[in-house]
Amino acid sequence: MQYYLSFPVLTVVVAILAVAIYVYYKLKYIRIKKVNKIAGSMFSAYLDAAKISVWGYRVSDERFFMVESDGAIKMEYTRGMFSLYYNPDDFAKITEAIDDILGGRKESVSMRIRFRLRDDLRTEHICKLTISGHNDYWGKPHTIFGVQQDITGDLQREKTEKELDARIHAIFDTLMMDAFCFDKDGTLIDINDHALATFSVDDKKKLIERRLNIKDMAIHNTLANGGHWACNIAEASEFKCFDRQKLEDEHRMMYYESMALPMYDLDNNLVARMEIGCDITSLVENLHQVRKQVDALSSSTEDLNRLLHSVDTALLEAKIFRAHYDVNTRSLMFDNWRTGTPLVLSELDCVYMVGLEWRSKIMRVFKRMSKGEKKEFNVHIGTMFKENGASMYFNFQAVPRVDKDGNVKYYYCMLYDETEVVEAQKVAAQQKKEAQEAEQLHTLFMQNISYEIRTPLNSIIGFADLLEMEHGEEEEPIFVEEIRRNTDSLLNMVNDVLMLARIEAKMENVLPEPTDIVGLFNSQCRTGWDILLKPGVEQVVECPFSMLYGMVDSNKLGLIVYNFCMLSAINTERGYVKATLDYHGNRLFLSIIDTGVGFNKGDDGGKFITAQNQQRDYRTELKLMICVHLIHMLGGSFDVQSKVGEGTTVWVEIPFECIDSMRDGNSPDAVQAMPQEEADKAAGDADIMANDAMMIGGSDLTTEGGSFLDSIYN
Repeated sequence: MQYYLSFPVLTVVVAILAVAIYVYYKLKYIRIKKVNKIAGSMFSAYLDAAKISVWGYRVSDERFFMVESDGAIKMEYTRGMFSLYYNPDDFAKITEAIDDILGGRKESVSMRIRFRLRDDLRTEHICKLTISGHNDYWGKPHTIFGVQQDITGDLQREKTEKELDARIHAIFDTLMMDAFCFDKDGTLIDINDHALATFSVDDKKKLIERRLNIKDMAIHNTLANGGHWACNIAEASEFKCFDRQKLEDEHRMMYYESMALPMYDLDNNLVARMEIGCDITSLVENLHQVRKQVDALSSSTEDLNRLLHSVDTALLEAKIFRAHYDVNTRSLMFDNWRTGTPLVLSELDCVYMVGLEWRSKIMRVFKRMSKGEKKEFNVHIGTMFKENGASMYFNFQAVPRVDKDGNVKYYYCMLYDETEVVEAQKVAAQQKKEAQEAEQLHTLFMQNISYEIRTPLNSIIGFADLLEMEHGEEEEPIFVEEIRRNTDSLLNMVNDVLMLARIEAKMENVLPEPTDIVGLFNSQCRTGWDILLKPGVEQVVECPFSMLYGMVDSNKLGLIVYNFCMLSAINTERGYVKATLDYHGNRLFLSIIDTGVGFNKGDDGGKFITAQNQQRDYRTELKLMICVHLIHMLGGSFDVQSKVGEGTTVWVEIPFECIDSMRDGNSPDAVQAMPQEEADKAAGDADIMANDAMMIGGSDLTTEGGSFLDSIYN
């Protein structure tokens, strides 16, 4: 019974002891694992920071494997696969080293190899590799380990530092100025060849061994936190530290310019001092001499400057500009520009300022000048500039100036403003052309009008002869009517020719008189239309005034209105004829509009042409010429807009001195009203024609190709 009770107790004790032992070792295992993990992390960090990688070679199966930073082996390689990561020659050295370790000839081998990363097989890295073996129980190597460290960056930095050091020394030695290098305590540690020559030092090594201090030099600057520039003056004898006996004997002044440059490390600690300088004695002495010469020249050239200023002023008044063309810089500099400041222009600037038709010419001139041709150039050009609305023209002259070797150094240029001369020549040429055209037109007109005179005269003579011959009594009225009709036509034409002759001979004078303009305008419109207007053609007169009274030559104004209305009636077969009168700004505005046959402007150089496929009507042109002369005599202007088959619109503008006027409160007066639809269309047509001719505020009207009436007049 006692034994039975102790067994459970013993079992419990054993179980508790086993649990305690398990917990103890479990905790110890966890601590060890944690420590190993920390150690592994530290080891991994060390390998990554030091760029160290580890690989192994198992002798048993001749396999390579890479050891990761955490100690794990993730991939194995055959010898051929592993060789891809190394330069072929270097891998042969690795294989040879492994064989030496396995054969017992060497325990470890170190070498420098070229290695490729697994992620980038194209780029080679330089590594230090150490190969050693791990022996088994019997002392035989069973695993070979290779530890390699990437030293590519170190080698590159070392190479860069060497190159930088070599470059600095090369600059230091070949610097065309005196260069001294002192350590942080101010002791001379290096000096370049230029400084040795300046201070006549023959033995550089001996000079440095003397350990001269920067404070012992006559040229000395107290170094602050940054470098600074200083110019000092000292006697030559003060440079005795360099053993320059020649300078000590001369006892002359020496001008020396220097700049102190402190050099710091990354921690802002002073590590060295540089001083760059040069002997500027000859330069200063030359400057002193030049200054004396300049003072002498400035006093002697004051009169010349005043004279030059006077010449420049005179040239500018005459619109002449002086310039220099530099062959080397290929630029044109104006000395006496209007602003008083020299103006410099490149060749391209000059070309773009010239008008398009002259650009090729001026480009050829500049090209020859840039080559330094020993020739004077004279060219007339027009520019893109305008003065008072007119283009500007210049005469460009260039005279070469040569140096002592006979080469052209620059060109002395003059630019003459020829705008007034060119414009005068243009006006003269235009007037000559217009005079020639007018003479030709006048001659042609008189040749053709003679035919128009002979035609009715021949008809009169012919029918008169028929009356003298045997004829029936019933034919006599016909002969008489034809004689009367041709006589009237001949009389009208002779009157028109005589009127034109009197006007051209300046025998007609303008005689203003008080006139009822509204009554005159209405009566002349009706008279011109009623006789010749075709049946069915509407006639309209519009005037916003019930009374308009003022000074004007009523005979000439009436003849103008009558002739234009008569011509519109002759050339209108259908539609309407319309006359409008208005007044504002001391000017009368008349317009005669029809929907007749029309004509084309510009088909024969701007001369009058009737409807297509018709003969020229010289009687009509005669009346138009009379109207043109009368309008000009009254000081007015005119224009015409016409199109074949659509009609003609004539605008007339005449100065008018109004005495009294009264506007009509109703709609404009109409002799015979048209249907509303046709009236709107007529008004619209008139507005379109007026807009096309740019009739704004009573100004002169112009159309493309010129006014046909103006062509007749000229």
